[in-house]
Amino acid sequence: MPPARDIDQDRVVREFEKWLAARLPGARVETVGVPPTGASNGTFLCGVLTPDGARRDLVLRLQPIENQFLDPDVLFQSRVMAALARNSRVPVPTVVWEEPDAAVLGTPFVVMDRIDGDVLSDSHHSDGWALDLRPEQRAAMYDNSVDVFVTLHTTPLSEPLQFLRRPGTGTAVDRHVQWLQRWHAWAARGRSLPVIDAGLRYAVENSPDDPAEVVLWGDARPGNMLFRPDMSVAAVLDWELAATGPGEIDLGWWLMFEDSQTVARGVPPLTGVPSHDDIVTRYEQGVGRSVRDLDYWRVVAALEFAIIVQRYCDMQVAAGRMDPDSTLADESPAMRLLAEGIGAGSAVRWRS
Repeated sequence: MPPARDIDQDRVVREFEKWLAARLPGARVETVGVPPTGASNGTFLCGVLTPDGARRDLVLRLQPIENQFLDPDVLFQSRVMAALARNSRVPVPTVVWEEPDAAVLGTPFVVMDRIDGDVLSDSHHSDGWALDLRPEQRAAMYDNSVDVFVTLHTTPLSEPLQFLRRPGTGTAVDRHVQWLQRWHAWAARGRSLPVIDAGLRYAVENSPDDPAEVVLWGDARPGNMLFRPDMSVAAVLDWELAATGPGEIDLGWWLMFEDSQTVARGVPPLTGVPSHDDIVTRYEQGVGRSVRDLDYWRVVAALEFAIIVQRYCDMQVAAGRMDPDSTLADESPAMRLLAEGIGAGSAVRWRS
């Protein structure tokens, strides 16, 4: 399923309004919009007016029919948010309704209460509202962000959260690597993708012996948070890759993604944004231990991102929106960081 901006919005709103009437009799969708970010899902921001004149702001999120991720499941995300709301202090959206029947809108969906807050562009180091912040505001935004996934990683992995464990054998690290192998095999569709193939070999051959297992966000980055005017975190979004494993999986993804938007693009980090070393130090102080195998997890994060980008480009080619001979995937920041991480000749360097 393409992002919401490419979906037949009128049809979705019309059918959603019919479905909504059974839950909020007489309600109608007065306004509808799409968030500025989010290429992996169909999300609509709906302003609903009830017969008594009350307004309710809802978020409608559709399960992708086909996208970059292996086995997307919007009901899994809903379950994650509900479990975290009951068993952690991580701020997450409230799911109001779930609809597993694909016949309603062509795919399952969930409806959440909309939370006030601003979302960052992934390229916020070069565009968007973060450019207008003072350096101390940016520092506060990042510190608050790191504190949120410290809170997540120090949440007890209690029985209600056990479903987050991925299938497979061995430790959570082993299961994470097995999941990447399945994802790559599905996305590659029998092709040889030399850098990604080499990255997967690196992930298998250098897999650390780490028994740690905490709740993982799976897509830890500033662009998946809503921020209040004081730069505190109003909500943590996008739980489709939630799992368990060493906290370094999330931390490595965060640092890799920052590099993909800065050094890999020749863009200097915004003034006030903490260095990678400062982020690691704050994380270590928060969780009460030193990080382990972080270089490995940064490379594995680049591998995961490269798989995502390759799959996205394949989808664009299949949809006729990209030339089949495009080299965008091979030249992407993700692929360049992966190549550098495994010593395959890229000129990109991780920043500290």
